[in-house]
Amino acid sequence: MKKFAVKKGMTHIYKDGKHVAVTVLELPKTIVCRVDSNNDKCHVVVGLAGNKKKIPRSILGQSKGLDACSMLTEFSQTQQCDLKKGEEVSLEKMGLQEGEVVSVISRTKGKGFQGTVKRHNFSTGPKTHGSRNWRAPGSIGGGYPQRVIKGQKMPGHMGDEQRTVDNLIVERVDIENNQIWLSGAVPGANKSVLIIKK
Repeated sequence: MKKFAVKKGMTHIYKDGKHVAVTVLELPKTIVCRVDSNNDKCHVVVGLAGNKKKIPRSILGQSKGLDACSMLTEFSQTQQCDLKKGEEVSLEKMGLQEGEVVSVISRTKGKGFQGTVKRHNFSTGPKTHGSRNWRAPGSIGGGYPQRVIKGQKMPGHMGDEQRTVDNLIVERVDIENNQIWLSGAVPGANKSVLIIKK
C-alpha cells in the first residue's frame, strides 16, 4: 500500500538510552481514485487531494466525481482489496505500527548546474607555481576514440532525481496529529511531497 506524505523536518528522540535522528512526516488527505481487479491482482490508484484550479485537466479527469487530486500513484496487491473508490486512505487504514519497516520514494534537492568537484567528488589541481587547473575537469579522452565516451563524468545538472530509501523504521505513530516519525534521513526539502510504501 502507498500513501502520500509531506516532509515536515527532522528532530531526535532517545530510544533505549541511544540518540536516534528521526524525520517527521505529515500524512495529508489521500483518496482512492480507481480500483481495478485483474485475475488475482488488485490495482489501486490513489491521489493527493488538492486545489482544483491548479490541477491539469489530464490528472483532474482521473478523479472525476471525487475530490480533486493533484498527484497520482498506483500500487497493486495480491490479497483481497478492501479499498473502494472515493474512500480516504487514513493512517489507521494503512495500519502502520511502531517498529515496522517502510520505504520512501522522493525527489532529492535540486542543486543546479555543478562542476565535477562537487558533482563527482573530483580532486582539485595544484594551486601553486602558476597552475590554473584548480577545479577544471581535466582530460576527457582526446586520443582514441577521438570522441567523448558515453557516461563520462562531467559538469551538469545535479540533484532533483527520484530516490527510494528502503528499510526505514517507524519510530512513532501520532494518529492525533496525523504524523509518523521515521528513523534516519529522507530525500527532499522540507514541505516536499513524497510517497510512503509498506
